[in-house]
Amino acid sequence: MTYNICVYLTQNCNLKCSYCFVKKEKGVISDQSLFDSIDFAVKICKTQKEKVNYYFFGGEPLLHFDKIKLALDYMICNHRSILESNMFRIFIFTNGLLLNKERYHYILEKSKLMNNKLGLGISIDGTEKSNDHNRGYGSNLISKIRFISKKHSPSLDIGLICTIHPNELKNFFNNFKFFFDDLDVYSFVSGIAFHLANCDGWKAKHIKILKNEVKKIMGYYFKNKNRFKNIEITPISQITHGVKTYLSEQCFHLLTTNCNFKKLVVFPDGEINSCFIPRFMKDIKNNNSSLGNVSNFDTNIFLKKIKFLRTQFRIKDFIFDNYGKKSNNFLENLNKKYYSMSNKFCISFYGIENIELKTILEKTYFDTIKEESYRYEQNKQKWSLFKTL
Repeated sequence: MTYNICVYLTQNCNLKCSYCFVKKEKGVISDQSLFDSIDFAVKICKTQKEKVNYYFFGGEPLLHFDKIKLALDYMICNHRSILESNMFRIFIFTNGLLLNKERYHYILEKSKLMNNKLGLGISIDGTEKSNDHNRGYGSNLISKIRFISKKHSPSLDIGLICTIHPNELKNFFNNFKFFFDDLDVYSFVSGIAFHLANCDGWKAKHIKILKNEVKKIMGYYFKNKNRFKNIEITPISQITHGVKTYLSEQCFHLLTTNCNFKKLVVFPDGEINSCFIPRFMKDIKNNNSSLGNVSNFDTNIFLKKIKFLRTQFRIKDFIFDNYGKKSNNFLENLNKKYYSMSNKFCISFYGIENIELKTILEKTYFDTIKEESYRYEQNKQKWSLFKTL
């Protein structure tokens, strides 16, 4: 398995995306908490002999680019050996608006010094119009993406993240095509993810719209299949390639499956949570969601607790059976001691009605990909048989 350590440099941001759940605050992580978070991540990697992805997150992390520079220098000076393995990678997640030429070249050069273990994830929702609808500054962002495509080097892993809002669902197919036909992401992107937004606004009518859009996307995908060989398109690549564990391991912040405790979040004040959702709930102190502070965190005790939790609590304790129906023993038998590591947070955050509909939409999304993939394979077999006659 892979541990994902998400470090919020700040909860402040230079955008106000309509679907964002992060509570905006102007605080910034201290240098010491930043160093402690790196040491913490490296210790997990070494003691557990598990891969670790370390993420600079926010808010918008590039608001404090000096912190990123400080962290990368600290990593190179103190943990160079781990960078020479294939066990540790660092990613910067950004909306891209503050990514200028100087910063891009700095990140590129640092990646070379770090044995190409640095990645850049940029959120972009499609065309200029689609970005402006829910984020703003679409033309600015697209111009930066075009710059990156011209200056790209294999030393830096580039990924794109597209969030589909209910008000842009009807443009899902057009936005999908935009990335490949207009931005030519084949030439510089290793992966692109398309996720349904976790926000209000989803209605029952969107189920049919989503199914139709995904059908068109899959038709385009199979028509141009040879062009997609070197790029991972989430979730299409995983499902069409038969990665059976994909659906069971993904956390869509709704936890329609069991939380595998693979994600740890470090906030600007050094507090560690098992997920970011608890931080943005109202009665956070009463929820006892904190797992400790990175400055004095006992990693050994924590890892023993994680091992115990994985043994004791399985899918039946964490899921909505039949995609939305509440399990009889869903919360009743869950020890309050482990409340901070259950999807009780997700349910409280989104509400039962919204989470049920969103779960159905996720199922529709995945099932349509599987159905269209099966249809494609069946037609291919029929055509092969026809040619032999």
